[in-house]
Amino acid sequence: MKRLILSLLALLVALSASAGIRVMSYNVRLGVAKDGVNSWENRREATPAMLRDLRPAVFGVQEAYDFQIAYIVEQCPEYKVVGVGRDDGKSEGEHMSVFYDTTRIELLEWGTYWLSETPDVPSYGWDAKCRRTATWTLLKEKATGQRFYFVNTHLDHIGVKARKEGLALIYNKIKEMNPSGLPMVLTGDFNILPDNEGLKEINTLMKSARFCSLDADTIGSFNGFGKYGFSSGAPVLGDDKASRSTLRPLDYIYYSGFDNSLCFKVVTKEYAGKKYISDHYPVYADLVMKKSRVETGSVVSKILGTEKNYNVYLPEGYDLDPTKTYPVLYLLHGAHGTYQTWAKGYNMKLIADWRISSGFSVPMIVVMPDASGDGPDSAGRYMGYFNYPGWRYEDFFFEEFIPEIESRYRITGDSAHRAVAGLSMGGHGTALFAMHRPEYWSSACPLSGRLQGRPDGYKDRPEMAEYLDQVASNDMPAYLHDASADKQKAIAAIRWYIDCGDDDYLLDGSVNLWREMRSLDFPCAQLRVREGTHSSEYWRTALPEVLTFVSIGFGQ
Repeated sequence: MKRLILSLLALLVALSASAGIRVMSYNVRLGVAKDGVNSWENRREATPAMLRDLRPAVFGVQEAYDFQIAYIVEQCPEYKVVGVGRDDGKSEGEHMSVFYDTTRIELLEWGTYWLSETPDVPSYGWDAKCRRTATWTLLKEKATGQRFYFVNTHLDHIGVKARKEGLALIYNKIKEMNPSGLPMVLTGDFNILPDNEGLKEINTLMKSARFCSLDADTIGSFNGFGKYGFSSGAPVLGDDKASRSTLRPLDYIYYSGFDNSLCFKVVTKEYAGKKYISDHYPVYADLVMKKSRVETGSVVSKILGTEKNYNVYLPEGYDLDPTKTYPVLYLLHGAHGTYQTWAKGYNMKLIADWRISSGFSVPMIVVMPDASGDGPDSAGRYMGYFNYPGWRYEDFFFEEFIPEIESRYRITGDSAHRAVAGLSMGGHGTALFAMHRPEYWSSACPLSGRLQGRPDGYKDRPEMAEYLDQVASNDMPAYLHDASADKQKAIAAIRWYIDCGDDDYLLDGSVNLWREMRSLDFPCAQLRVREGTHSSEYWRTALPEVLTFVSIGFGQ
């Protein structure tokens, strides 16, 4: 068993790498400023030199006037650009434009909104000194077909409320524009330090590349053409009145929906003989695109009178073809578990990536619902996958959860392309769902399931007595034995894969269910008794075979 686990983990690590994309934020310093030797005309050659050297796939600029944008496009014709002047929504004033390398990136959609109470028209927001905008783009990486959002902004340098409310507006816009959870990048000059209270909401939605990269520069980005010196150490944090003796980290790259950020770099290198390319150093990050992803969502239930969370695994390529549909596996957790169990505890994503990429499983969507209790250790009076007074979970699952999930995601949505599996309490739920509603499923895979008998635990939890009684009354071998001939025939049409460890205290229930199926001449009822106990290691090593088994069922 240990050798199998080590081999599996080695394969998973090898398969976890994926390609990256370089993104940049660059405050070019407005070209009409009277900066003497540092004026735009004297330093403009440094910008295309920097771009040719670093070759960002996408970058956002701040403070750029139309003639500065035209110069960059002229010197770097591989880039195209979208954005508007903040003063009139056309060409006047500073632009918060987004540039993209047309050899690598395709533009799908874009737009601009103003950071104000009237975001659809040119306007000042709150106590802002200047009009402020955000430019958003929906882009596609040509090599992979992966779509992602890129948003670029510049917060006000004076208005404290404008900065806070502007970030709140961006936060809400990002949530609104991206319900499907595509990868997202937010760049900009925020004019605040990283510990500012205004970043609180964004920090819950996205990660800062400065603080979440594998290799990150610790210096700030605002140099004031050397006025504020150069820092080789960590930036001094604090409120907006913090010491300016070191560079201040005012320029940001946030991301979500990527596997990670390989690096965050502050570009202090000289270009075209110019010590300062601008009064801000450009910053860039190399973000790793996900081959697949796990998203979290929720379904509001009228039946249960509460909101239930779930995780969903979307395979590599899910975002490439908006017309393609996928088979689905509903993967159930056990007692003391939650919707997070399979993804966080048992390497579900990496195992699915491995089986799909190696051809042992078809690309599929995997949905991990929540049937946990609200007491200690995620157990409580109301838990499990069956119906009983105060907890109609089975009704919720079939009448609310499945219809909602299969409308949110591109799921084929017929019984031939739907399977269910689960561990322990979820193994019982698997058998119960498949036997009560056989018309829904092509395959069912109970793993170490409590398929008969009353659990011995929870003796000090009197509030759970009703739950324990319900487990005992939902005896799966007895249910199959007593079912009508028509019901037995419908259950037999499902492909069954029953797996339980040879030292698992629940083995008898699995064997008894399998024997009942054999007595009824089920065409596909497989029993696996492998070395192992009732443990996470056992279920982790069972999942690869489950994915292959249900894939064969989808094929039929």
